[in-house]
Amino acid sequence: MLQLKNLQVIVDLTAKANFRLNTESIEGEEVVVVAETPTVRLDQTSMAAVISADDIENLPVSEISDLIELQAGVVKDESGGFHVRGGRSGEVSFWVDGISTTDAYDNSSGLEIENSGVQEIQVISGTFNAEYGQAMSGIVNVVTKDGSENFEGSLNLYSGGFHSTHNDIYSISSPFSNWKSFDDKNNNGVWDYGEILYDINGNGVYDEGESYWDRNGNNQWDGNDYMEAINSDVGTDGYLGDYYDANGDGNYTQPSIGEGNGRKDWGEHSFDLNSNGYIDQLNFLKNPLQQVNLAASLSGPIPLLPSNFTFYSNLRIFKTNNRFYGMNLFKPNGSFADESIVPLAPFEKLAGQLKLTWKKDAQTKYSLTSFLTDKNYRNFDSYYKYNPDGINWNYEKDLSYIFDITRSISSKTFYELKFLNFSTQYSQRLYEDIQDVPYQPQLINAQDLESYNLSDSIAFRSGYDIITKIPRYEITWMDENMISIIDRKDQSGYIASDQFQTPAWSFGRGGTQNGRFERETRFQQVKFDISSQINTNHFVKAGFLVKMYNMEVDDKFIVPENNGSWSVTSSGDTLGFSSLNGSRVYPFKPTINPTYTTNHNYLKVKPKEIAFYLQDKIELDEIIINAGVRFDYFDPNWKIPKDSRMPENRKYFLANSENDTVVFWEHDVDQIAENINIIDSLNIQGAINLENLFSAQNSNSTSSEIFSHQLDSIRSEYRWNYGYKKANTSFQLSPRIGIAYPITDRGVIHVSYGHFFQIPQFSFLYDNPEFEITNSNNGGILGNANLRPEKL
Repeated sequence: MLQLKNLQVIVDLTAKANFRLNTESIEGEEVVVVAETPTVRLDQTSMAAVISADDIENLPVSEISDLIELQAGVVKDESGGFHVRGGRSGEVSFWVDGISTTDAYDNSSGLEIENSGVQEIQVISGTFNAEYGQAMSGIVNVVTKDGSENFEGSLNLYSGGFHSTHNDIYSISSPFSNWKSFDDKNNNGVWDYGEILYDINGNGVYDEGESYWDRNGNNQWDGNDYMEAINSDVGTDGYLGDYYDANGDGNYTQPSIGEGNGRKDWGEHSFDLNSNGYIDQLNFLKNPLQQVNLAASLSGPIPLLPSNFTFYSNLRIFKTNNRFYGMNLFKPNGSFADESIVPLAPFEKLAGQLKLTWKKDAQTKYSLTSFLTDKNYRNFDSYYKYNPDGINWNYEKDLSYIFDITRSISSKTFYELKFLNFSTQYSQRLYEDIQDVPYQPQLINAQDLESYNLSDSIAFRSGYDIITKIPRYEITWMDENMISIIDRKDQSGYIASDQFQTPAWSFGRGGTQNGRFERETRFQQVKFDISSQINTNHFVKAGFLVKMYNMEVDDKFIVPENNGSWSVTSSGDTLGFSSLNGSRVYPFKPTINPTYTTNHNYLKVKPKEIAFYLQDKIELDEIIINAGVRFDYFDPNWKIPKDSRMPENRKYFLANSENDTVVFWEHDVDQIAENINIIDSLNIQGAINLENLFSAQNSNSTSSEIFSHQLDSIRSEYRWNYGYKKANTSFQLSPRIGIAYPITDRGVIHVSYGHFFQIPQFSFLYDNPEFEITNSNNGGILGNANLRPEKL
């Protein structure tokens, strides 16, 4: 029996299985031919790296992004974006099982696949085939695992932290370090003049590498006149900054915000950095749940069905506190908190994958793969270091599935039909209820008061070390039947953005992040490919795709609600009522302004994308040629301003009141008064010209005939009309060719040429969809659906 083992089949490449047979007159022993993975793939016409499931299992990585980052020519930035061959992070296209899964809103990877579910990853960093579109720098192509013939599974569980027991080489903030922050020569427990700050080797004098500036060279820190500087950050991790010795006495006595609590806190000069429990948070022996990972997979035949029905499934639960911690010194409403140490950037993720496969016969295969991801996390913000409860939460939910039919028409030809239903939801908010505020009063009936325990009390911190008991409920009788009751335990909720004012570069002592953002990106994609090995030299592949998007974005900012006011003309006639004007409602009542204001943008758009391609892989004895052509078409299905000088296209009404002729913006009032008669509508230039005309009439006593003529002229020239037009569609025909010329069995020369086409990310096309102009110097950012595609 003749066998061929370890033959690796890789997407887009030809796998050769050559046997060298000897003529035998009699049957001999079994011969095993072992195929080794070649150092250089001679039939590959572009630069690409392939990572197999075995490679993934042997590498110390936990995310696919870690694998991609290891490849030559790929760099990952601090926000997680990939830069291939020096390109921008949005120039990479992500594929799963032969179909594009890129999230067009920001060109990020739309699906999160766990390492255990990957059969193969291909990273193309050179000129890629005509099959691949909407990319300028590179392609990341992931192939998922099918179910196995027999039941098999895996379980992976670990926990840990971010600090090491090797305190000799890592930061002095290590929880295992015996570091002392000063040399207490007189053993009085405080730092005095002449005591060496950060005397690492304990010799009592300043040595190179120890952290103070001995300006006068007397080998001690003098501290007078602020001439010698205390290091602002002892370690390299940003945690152990010094205090500001305002009175210059060498002791910690400055009662600044976040200090003065009578304890040795994180960052203060002390013998024991763990006085407040900070180090216990970092010590994974005492806090083993700083980072927890549970990953499991199971595959095999589907029970109660024939053996050609298989499944593959995995599930991962990941939770980390990350390495940034803050102190719960203040609550968002400004009251003192419990001073607990809490993570500033916690992260939780639940991810799962399920793939069902039916190999109907030797010619036909069906598969259905679903992907689920649910993430909750906070972004680090140093301003909220001592008010961590004011930081927004981020929520991501992805649910997508791929249906795939693969069928062989003949021994040389097969086709693939794929359907992708992609859905991702992202939201950013602090509280679910926009109306949620601290100490929110509730109106109750007098008879319901009995259900409250009026003797209940809560601990109230009126200072860092001053805790008093106060009644939990504050009661106000509105009348003999109704009572307003406030629960002082209810201290969470939105705070007006201007309630807490802090100097620049300071930590906040209260407040909340009041932005709210919601985005849902959905698209359905149909992709058809047909491949044929026409003869030994030509492998032809052709196909098309149709992608229909449906995207909704709601970006808003919580502002204080106003009482509203009535607008009047110069003669005192009532024009109408505006809910956005008037005095602020007190106490603070949060609200969301309408979409025609600059702090609320709303978008719902349905772009379309179509592509066709044809390519031929020509394999000759001494050269391999990959030639193809691709056609891309994109319809943004949106509008652009007809006049870029007036993108907002404001409508102004020309109206008569009892005593005045006035001009006002359509949104200046929510409800027009009954005695107002609308005459005409004008654009913003017409409104300006009319205001100037009215001013000239009042000051120069222009004759009524001239005034009437000028008024009619302005109305005729600047009458408002719909100021937008449909954005243009984009298309391109892109020829591509790649040549591989093997020079030895270990060397090959690559030559390539191609045109490439990529639509800008949707966040650029549709930003500020109402085209509102702000009062800032640059007028704000406007999206442009007519942005030309990026081309190479």
